[in-house]
Amino acid sequence: MSSIGQYKSIDDVISDLNVMITEAPLPNKERCQLADIVGQLEGIPNSTRQHIAEKGDCIALHHDD
Repeated sequence: MSSIGQYKSIDDVISDLNVMITEAPLPNKERCQLADIVGQLEGIPNSTRQHIAEKGDCIALHHDD
């Protein structure tokens, strides 16, 4: 599992969430919520994923800008 240290990519997060969904002792409601999050993360375009991995920052405007 890649949760030791720092996540390097969204795919790392997705991988760990999938492990939690299948192996963690969670109620079905929470498993479904994690699965929904995985679906949302998988919907992030590759260009955005790459930007986040390289820059470590969100591409959206900050409130202070």
